[in-house]
Amino acid sequence: MVEAKIDLPPEILKTLNSESLMYKTRDLYLAAYFVASDIPLRSHMREGTNTEFAFIENSMLDKAVAAYSAFTATVNPITYANAIRTLKSIVLTNISINGNAAQSPIRKGSNVIACR
Repeated sequence: MVEAKIDLPPEILKTLNSESLMYKTRDLYLAAYFVASDIPLRSHMREGTNTEFAFIENSMLDKAVAAYSAFTATVNPITYANAIRTLKSIVLTNISINGNAAQSPIRKGSNVIACR
């Protein structure tokens, strides 16, 4: 698989792969904001001690990035806290979403967030 990296701030990376344009970040709090905003986590990958979260690039994600960067982002604080806890759990237990290991959906409250 060939990946093309685009120069962006180190915590935010966009990667073009054969399936679609993926938005990748190592920023746990940005990833939690996406999850709390109902943007599904596509996958995650551990690189040494860092975990990279990947989301499918679309207009909803672009608007979320703009709001987050402009300090105008708003989400329910309880939903955001739950998203942080969920992503921390993924980081600490290294749950696989798209790998060969046991798959585990990401949960937000009682709703399952799509992870295909």
